[in-house]
Amino acid sequence: MNRSTLKYICPAEQIPQKIEVDVSNLDIEDRVYLHDIEVHPSLKLLSKNENLPICKCVATNLESPEPVATNLERPEPAEV
Repeated sequence: MNRSTLKYICPAEQIPQKIEVDVSNLDIEDRVYLHDIEVHPSLKLLSKNENLPICKCVATNLESPEPVATNLERPEPAEV
């Protein structure tokens, strides 16, 4: 199971517009964990389980080249 959201507490002026993670160097089955995410030091994660991965790289099905979003509360629409 992966996380679908991250909740932090921080001063209003430190709220990030977005958090980006570079997955270009990851292999199939590699995971991204909380300690891999770089955020401002004033952000405090509101979570009890820091060992749950944020995401995992998986292979796409050759018959269906579009990756399938799993475990997302509200997947973003694809850009056309």
